[in-house]
Amino acid sequence: MLDSLQGQFLGNTWGRWLLASLVGLVTAFAVRVVLAFVVRRVQRVAEHTAIDWDDVVVAGLRNTKWFSYLAAGFYAGSELLHLSERLLQRVDRIAGVLLLLQIGFWFHAGINARVKRWKENVDTTPERATAASAIGFIARLALWAALLLAVMSTLGIQITALIAGLGVGGVAAALAVQTLLADVIASLSIYFDRPFDIGEFIATPDGMGTVQRISMRSTRLRALGGEELIFSNGQLLKQTIRNFGRMAERRIVFEVGVEYGTPVAKLKQLPEILGGIVAEAPDVRLDRAHFKAFGAYALIFEVVYYVQSPDFNVYMDRQQLINFAVAERFEALGVAMAFPTQTLMLRQDEAQPPKATKSASSLGAGAA
Repeated sequence: MLDSLQGQFLGNTWGRWLLASLVGLVTAFAVRVVLAFVVRRVQRVAEHTAIDWDDVVVAGLRNTKWFSYLAAGFYAGSELLHLSERLLQRVDRIAGVLLLLQIGFWFHAGINARVKRWKENVDTTPERATAASAIGFIARLALWAALLLAVMSTLGIQITALIAGLGVGGVAAALAVQTLLADVIASLSIYFDRPFDIGEFIATPDGMGTVQRISMRSTRLRALGGEELIFSNGQLLKQTIRNFGRMAERRIVFEVGVEYGTPVAKLKQLPEILGGIVAEAPDVRLDRAHFKAFGAYALIFEVVYYVQSPDFNVYMDRQQLINFAVAERFEALGVAMAFPTQTLMLRQDEAQPPKATKSASSLGAGAA
């Protein structure tokens, strides 16, 4: 009946054009309704989850452009028309280009939503916000560059030579700025892997200090002496990094030496005394206390404990408290702490036995 309508255009009657238009409009409307339903359902699920990626998906789908609905309707309606091979090819290309553009807008919105989430994180510092913006810019640039090549390929443009030229130019540019690129990539690694954060104390073979700033090019530390240490990000990640800021507790080993000649009965009391002194200190967990060894000039007792704080000043306060208590208990018990001494064997002649004398060593004398 539709074909019976008088008049033709591009080999199709006006009735068939009317049918194709109706199908296209219905398809566009149906796609719009279905997509809105999907977005609402996904958003409802995203509100009850702790992950962020579903919110990114919702943000991307919400950025669906009007031309994508028309493209869907246009493609569906064209299937009802009798078109030449050339026209069908053009229809396919137009639909493909519009689809690629819509994919670009989806991913573009998703990247923006993800970067916004990073910036709104309570742990995000100004440096990390800057890094997040840089990551978003690089991701968007790569996205649209790839889509541009895909659109050119869809339109029938030969991009092989263009890609080859870009490849050669890219290699030349990369060789010229390879150090800078290495530092930028290292900054992204620091951002994602987070081996350290602003305000944490770290140590490397080349220096130690508190992290002050992390930029795209370098990381700056404030050393204990007050000077600023500047590391390129690539150089820093090549080293072994000790992060003291993430210590849950600090393990401490210290030794006490008492004089030879101390009665054995008192020696047997010392491990328990030392352990009790450490156990009484606040924020301290005792591991062990033992009579360790017969030293060169002292009987060595070793104590191991944990300070339940990574703060170095807290450790020094507890160690000072323990040292005062050890000195008081040893004085009350009558146990003398040892100091470096030497025993000199003097032989007067072969007929007389040697005589031993004991003296304190001089300041520069070593233990024998």
